Amino acid sequence: MSERAEQAADRQTASGARPGPGSGSGSGKDPQTGAGAASEHAKGDGRAPGFAPLENFENALLFSRWLQLPLLIGLMVALVIVEIKFAEHLIETLFNLDQITRERAILVALDLIDMVLIANLIVMVVISGYETFISSLHISDENSVPAWMRRSTAGQVKLRIAVTILLIATIHLLHAYLDPEALDREEMAFMLITQLVFIATVGAFVLFQERGEDKGARAGE
Repeated sequence: MSERAEQAADRQTASGARPGPGSGSGSGKDPQTGAGAASEHAKGDGRAPGFAPLENFENALLFSRWLQLPLLIGLMVALVIVEIKFAEHLIETLFNLDQITRERAILVALDLIDMVLIANLIVMVVISGYETFISSLHISDENSVPAWMRRSTAGQVKLRIAVTILLIATIHLLHAYLDPEALDREEMAFMLITQLVFIATVGAFVLFQERGEDKGARAGE
């Protein structure tokens, strides 16, 4: 009986010394698994681990969007110039009211409307360009943001810009029509053809925009 007991004890000791399924690192995993996973993660995006030149190039690409900021600041300066010219034109008109005819008053009004539309175009390009290509606007009070910015998508903003350009071209054409002495027939014909091209372009843009919105609505359903 003692010999059998000793043999049973030796078997238990031997089985306890063998590494079980959960032994080794204590988690049942290969010690090299962590390093292998890190290597696979590094290779997942197609680059070698620690490839700094490519990362620096990508960072430079992202930083290049800030190069547009001086251009937008230049547009803001142009907006100030438009405002100054608007004030000069209006003051000059007020000081010469006795010499202004009905047709001249209409031309002056068209000039002022033209400058207002150009100012609107500058504002739309500056704000949408900054928010789309540079950085999002950090504004705590959303009520201070214009309604067209809160409710409009990128496509709708582009449509507003295109319509504004069309209105500016229409005002120029109307100005030339009311003051035919400023242009000859060839120039008038060129302006008319250009206007028709603008109308066709905006019409096509509106059509594509509506089709895109319809497809997006169907996909959402």
